[in-house]
Amino acid sequence: MNTFLRRTAGALTLALMLLAPTAGAAGPGGRYFLQGVMETGSELQLHADGRFEWSLVYGALDRVQRGRWSHEGDRVELVADPPVPGPSLLRVDAMFPWDADTEARLRDIEIDREGALAQERCPFLAVADAVSAPPMAGLPAPSPDALTRAARESLPPLENARGVAEAAAAAAVQARAYVATVQGDVRLQRDADQQMQLAIAAMEAYRANLAQARDAQAVLGLPMPALAAPRIPEACGAPSPADAAAIAAARPGLGLGVVVGDPAAGLRFSGIDVTFLFSDGHRETRTTNRGGWALLRPRPGARWQRVTLHRDGGDASSGDTSRDIQSTFAVDTGKGDLMAIALDSARLAPPVFERMQLRIEGEALVPTWPDGQERGSYVRE
Repeated sequence: MNTFLRRTAGALTLALMLLAPTAGAAGPGGRYFLQGVMETGSELQLHADGRFEWSLVYGALDRVQRGRWSHEGDRVELVADPPVPGPSLLRVDAMFPWDADTEARLRDIEIDREGALAQERCPFLAVADAVSAPPMAGLPAPSPDALTRAARESLPPLENARGVAEAAAAAAVQARAYVATVQGDVRLQRDADQQMQLAIAAMEAYRANLAQARDAQAVLGLPMPALAAPRIPEACGAPSPADAAAIAAARPGLGLGVVVGDPAAGLRFSGIDVTFLFSDGHRETRTTNRGGWALLRPRPGARWQRVTLHRDGGDASSGDTSRDIQSTFAVDTGKGDLMAIALDSARLAPPVFERMQLRIEGEALVPTWPDGQERGSYVRE
């Protein structure tokens, strides 16, 4: 190869080397994932057209933002799109009639509510079954006679514990009922609290004896004898599903309700206080459950006129910056007994940031969060 061709080939090779893309020359565009921040998931996509998509998941917090990005020196800046004006945060989506499914839903809510009230009145109901004790390692196996004797001797203590639990439960409930009639007596309230602690301890002892007796019978392959459980005071009872169905049969198809959701996103919202206002001035408040429902029985002789929805916004210190909810709607029961309210979840929470700076560090982007601190880094996929 002559000198001219060598020089030409060398120049062409140099030019190709200068033009060849390197990791840095490709620019910061691409898909990144956040690393180094505990219990937080975040993704950032910097598109070639100058747009970005950013998402963050932290506990119950789930945010998505879009906007434009720019690159200058060792910095990338994200500028979020401003909120798009739209309809109100909440709106009445539809009214529809009470039906069998909603009736069953209300019965379940009523049963759960009565059960919760019963446990509040009688906390010893919440005592769990005792766990069986594992065999001690290294000890010799008991003889068959010893096992038979243990099974037989486990039953009298269980019967005794049952009687003690019954008496303690009855005394505790009676003490609480008496205190309710003599409000403000601190000494009586203290005595009633002590009685309830004794009832809880007695129920725990019964559960422990029950587990011991059950284990002693099981070792011999014997069934547990059919022994009565402690009798629970009537004040502690909650209606069974059959009881609730019988109660509802006397007033079939009677109910009012609100369901709150975002049809576009397929979401339902719990924890929203719904206040039903009636024509006689009475009001009742229910809180939406996990299915977004707030249901109640109608007020005899009064018409449902308005409904108010309320929820305080989140605590910014915990990362929840969701907006307050406060709206009132008129009700036209001529169109139905159930109101579906649509909540625009995209507008429920304000943007996490309007601008965000990220420092380029090799192939990673180190974000400066809204509190002014750098934490973690976005690593390119």
